[in-house]
Amino acid sequence: MDHVKAGALYNNIKFITLLPDELVVLLIEECIKAVEGGKTALLANDFIEKSNSLIKAQQIILELVVIINKEHKRANHFINLYDYINRKLIEANLKNEEKILEEIKEYLIELEQAWKEAVKSRRIREYNNNLI
Repeated sequence: MDHVKAGALYNNIKFITLLPDELVVLLIEECIKAVEGGKTALLANDFIEKSNSLIKAQQIILELVVIINKEHKRANHFINLYDYINRKLIEANLKNEEKILEEIKEYLIELEQAWKEAVKSRRIREYNNNLI
């Protein structure tokens, strides 16, 4: 097996074995990359690539809505936030406004940091529970 196939296999296995909070972090990271790609394409006047990148970001946001635990007490908060981000992505795509993309990216970075902290806290709890 060559290195490329081994790397792809590793990434597939890693993705399949992610816990829900880790999947959220991965999706947000990919969404940030898509927004950055959209901004880069916008600045280069490559409107097709801009649209493709922002549509990818929208698809990721919609996937985040799908995987929300609807029973959680803060589920509606996240649904509303993801809906807002999705609407802003549509607006940025239609209006070609870099400022909107910056706003979206800031929200996504805050979300990413919060979820990474949640993953870290969960791992610490699991580690401590295994010590008992």
